[in-house]
Amino acid sequence: MIVLTRGYATEAEYDMLLHRNRAISQQGWADRYDHVVCHEGNIPPNQQQHIRRHSGRIGARLRFLSVQHLFDEYATCQQTQSTNPLCGSFDARLDHFSCGYRAMCHFWFVAVDQYLPGYEYLLRIDEDCVLAGPQSDPYTTADLASPSWQGMDARFVTLGMERFFGQLAGELRLHWPEHGTWRSPYTNVMWISSDFLRRTRHLRERVADTACIRDNRWGDLPLWGAMVTLLRAEHHVLRLSYHHGSHNADIAPAAVISSGGIGTASRLQLMGVIGAVAALLAIILSRRRCRRR
Repeated sequence: MIVLTRGYATEAEYDMLLHRNRAISQQGWADRYDHVVCHEGNIPPNQQQHIRRHSGRIGARLRFLSVQHLFDEYATCQQTQSTNPLCGSFDARLDHFSCGYRAMCHFWFVAVDQYLPGYEYLLRIDEDCVLAGPQSDPYTTADLASPSWQGMDARFVTLGMERFFGQLAGELRLHWPEHGTWRSPYTNVMWISSDFLRRTRHLRERVADTACIRDNRWGDLPLWGAMVTLLRAEHHVLRLSYHHGSHNADIAPAAVISSGGIGTASRLQLMGVIGAVAALLAIILSRRRCRRR
C-alpha cells in the first residue's frame, strides 16, 4: 500500500497524512499489506517517528522510501513552449502545475514499479484520501482497478495525447478507438498488478520519451486510461469507499462502461433501470384502463 508525499516544515502539516493512515489502521485487513511512504527525500528521522507514532497500528510497519532523484530531475522542468511539437502549443494555464506536480505524474505512471520492485500488487491511496470506515479487503487479481472511472481530462493538459496513442496503436497493431476518447481510472485510489506493469513497461517508456509529462503536464489519470484502452483491459471496479479531500468528494464504487461495451456492473444497473421503467409504464397503463372503464 503506497502513498507519495513530501516533507513539511512542521509536524502539524502531516495531519492529513495521519488521518489517512489511521483510517487504514481501522481496516481488519491492514496487516496483510506492507505500507510504504514515498517522499521527496525531505522527511527527516524525527518527523518519520512522529508519523509512526500517530498513524495507528500500521505506524510501526511504515517504510519510508526517498524518491528524491526523480524530483531532482524535474526541479528545472520546462514551463514554456515544449521542445516536442507533439505536446502542442504552450498554454499559460499550465503554469498552475508545478514541477513537483509533474514529477508526481511521472512517478505514478512511469517510475512506481522501478522504486517498488518485488510486489505482486500495488494499492495506491493518496495522502488526501481517507477510507470511509471499516470495509472488506479490496484484494483482487485484476490488472488495474479503481473505485471510479471517468471521461476525458481537460483538453489543455492532454494536448497531443490522443494523436500519440493513435500513432502508437497503429505502429504496434494495438487497439485504439476511432472516436479518440477513452475512460480513465480515478487514480488517487488505484490497484495495479506487477504483471500489468511489466506488460506496459515498453509503452510507458515511449510516453516518457516524449517529455510531454514534463512539458505539458500529461497526467497519470488519462495515461493509465490509455494503457487500459490500448490493451483492451477490463475496467475493473475496486471495492473501496473514501473521501477525497482535494475535491471534497465522497467516492463510492461505481458501475463503469467497459472497453468492450457495457460491463457487468453496468448491465445489472441498466437492467434495474429498465425493470423500474417497465413497472412504471405498467402502472400508468393500468390506471388508464381503469379510467376507461
